[in-house]
Amino acid sequence: MKVIGLTGGIGTGKSTVARFLAELGARTMDLDVTGHEVLRDPAILKDLVQAFGDGILDIEGQVDRAKLGPLVFNDLTELHKLSGITHPAIDARVGAYIEEARQDGFRVVVLEAAVLMEAGRVWQVDEIWVTVAPLNVVVERVMQRSDMAEAEVLERVRNQLPDEERNAAADVIIDTDCSLDTLRERVRSAWEALLTRL
Repeated sequence: MKVIGLTGGIGTGKSTVARFLAELGARTMDLDVTGHEVLRDPAILKDLVQAFGDGILDIEGQVDRAKLGPLVFNDLTELHKLSGITHPAIDARVGAYIEEARQDGFRVVVLEAAVLMEAGRVWQVDEIWVTVAPLNVVVERVMQRSDMAEAEVLERVRNQLPDEERNAAADVIIDTDCSLDTLRERVRSAWEALLTRL
């Protein structure tokens, strides 16, 4: 079995590529969703409030990602603090997910993880697949799907790992600046090449 770490900057099409890989037969795990689940764990919630203050909570006493996000995504020190609190729980869930997929007979597991490399979680995967798109395309995509202004998107991009560094570590790079049909074919081609490596 191969474990693929699917990563890339904001707005580069990770979720779309993950969906196409699932259609081809991969078992996929969105670590952003897993991160949301972990934030609801009472013990982790307590640690987060100690670290960042109760200003990160919504009216129901749960973590408000819209409040937490600006604190950590524009400050690497704060992002590392968040990671130190949440990653052990996420790692446990990832390990269980991979083992379950192995027992279920899956040949490929895809971990969709925006900060795979920044979080030092490359050890969890056998290959790194990176999605890329030009900056203007990224900005347009993110603005269309969220209420972020252009300046906010650019700030988020600036605080990410540089594309050059991510691409240098990649086993596979998928350019998503194309039609969905073309992207589906690019993913299929990468998938078929992967199967020959298994």
